[in-house]
Amino acid sequence: MDKLPLSPEEITDWAASALPGPGTAGRLVNQSGWLSAGTSPQLTVSALEEPPGRYVVDVACLGNGTIAVRLQEPEDPAAPGSPDATCSNETISFEYDSSPDAPRVILGLTGDPTAYALAIAPAPVTG
Repeated sequence: MDKLPLSPEEITDWAASALPGPGTAGRLVNQSGWLSAGTSPQLTVSALEEPPGRYVVDVACLGNGTIAVRLQEPEDPAAPGSPDATCSNETISFEYDSSPDAPRVILGLTGDPTAYALAIAPAPVTG
């Protein structure tokens, strides 16, 4: 299979329902689209204007491919090795300590075209 699981026009609506609500702090990044070998198998998303800190990263994937999620500091070169998380027909959520720089998330596709939704928000302050 080498086609998207839904039309490009439907991805925004799917993304809105696939990700958790934005919470009280709001989202710094809220992006959706698709990855495929024929268009682009990799995407880098940054919130470069944001300060270092603790962030919540939500990634939703729909399709027969697997998206590897890597977290990288903007000043560090990309390090080869295993991803920080993978997403395959699911929604994943995790916290990320971005220090000393703003958050940067790299999505990389393996397999068939897959729709994605990505959100980055400040982690809730506890205590």
